[in-house]
Amino acid sequence: MTIRLQQTQLVIELLAQADGKPPKEFRLFKSGLQETSKGIFKFSEKSCTTVLEGAKKYGNDYAIDYGHAMHSWISLDPAESGKAAGWFSLEIRSGEAWAVMKRWTPKATKMLEDGEYRYFSPVFDHTEEGEIVSLVSVGLTNIPATYEMTPLMASQLAAAQAALSNTTPHQPSEPPAMKFLLAKLGLSDTATEVEAVAKLEQLLAAPAQFQSQIAQLTGKTGPEALGTIQAWKAGFDTVATLSQENTSLKAAQLSQEVTALLDQGKRDGKIPPALEPVLKTMELSQLKAFLAVAPKAVVKGEVIEGTAGRHATLTQEEMLVAAQMGMSPEAVEKAKAARNAIKP
Repeated sequence: MTIRLQQTQLVIELLAQADGKPPKEFRLFKSGLQETSKGIFKFSEKSCTTVLEGAKKYGNDYAIDYGHAMHSWISLDPAESGKAAGWFSLEIRSGEAWAVMKRWTPKATKMLEDGEYRYFSPVFDHTEEGEIVSLVSVGLTNIPATYEMTPLMASQLAAAQAALSNTTPHQPSEPPAMKFLLAKLGLSDTATEVEAVAKLEQLLAAPAQFQSQIAQLTGKTGPEALGTIQAWKAGFDTVATLSQENTSLKAAQLSQEVTALLDQGKRDGKIPPALEPVLKTMELSQLKAFLAVAPKAVVKGEVIEGTAGRHATLTQEEMLVAAQMGMSPEAVEKAKAARNAIKP
C-alpha cells in the first residue's frame, strides 16, 4: 500500500467520524475478485445480471441483521435473533453491487454511531468456480471475512477514496525502476503504458538536450538506452502476470480441497443434499470440524435415525452451526437441553 493511499484512507476515516451518521448506501461487491478468509470469489458481468434478476424476482427489501443471527439454528433468544438492523434495496452500478438503504433502525443507528459495530458481511450464493450468483442478506459484524473492507461509517465516502487513489491494496506494486522511469519522464505514478511510450517517443525524436536526458536516465545511449527501458517495462509486466497467476492458483487449490472433502463426506453418509449448498460456503477449517463430528446417519425431517453414542441428540444442522460458531458438540447439547428444559 503506498503512502498516498494510506493518507487517503486516513482522510476518509476522519471525515467519516466528523459526519457521524450511518451510510445511506454502501458497496456490497466490487467488480472482479473478492478476496476473503473463506476463499476468493468473483463478481463478474454475469454476476451483475443474475444478482439483479434475483433481486427483482425476490421483490422484497433485503434485511440487515446482527451477526447473521437470522441464519443461525441455535439462539438463546429466537425473538431477538430475528430482528433487523435495517432494510435496503439492491442496485448495480458500473459493474458493482450497492445497497441503497430504506432505513436503519434507531437501535442499529446508535450502535454504529457508538462504534459497537464497524463492518458488514454479505450472505450470498455462488458457483463451484466462486462466481457470485445471488444475494441473500447482510449482517453487521466486527469480524468480516472480506479483506480490506471499508468501515460502514466511512462507506459514504468510498467514492472519494476511489477518486483519490487508483491503486487497490492487493494490486501488485510497480518495480522501483518503473516508478523511477515515470518520475524522470515527468509523469505521475498512475500514468498508463500508452502515456509513457508516447513521452519516450517524443524524447527520442527531440533535439540533443533531450537525448542527453535519456542517457542520464538509463546510463546508456542509442539502442542500449531503449533496451534498458524495455527491460524495465518487462519487469513490471512480469510482476503483474505472476501475481494474477498466483491468485488463480490459490483459488483453484482451495476449490479442489473443498470439493474433495464434500465428496468424502457424501460417501460417508454425513452430508445430505439439503446441507451441501451451505457447506460449500463454509471456511475450510469449519468444514473439517463439522465432518469430524458429524454422525453417519440418514436424515429424516429434523431427527437423525440410527445414531447411537456421542451427540445422538443433535441434528446435522445443529452440528453444522456448532462448527460455524466454533462450539463443541457437547456445548451445543447442553444449550439445547437447557432450552428444552424451560419450554412450557
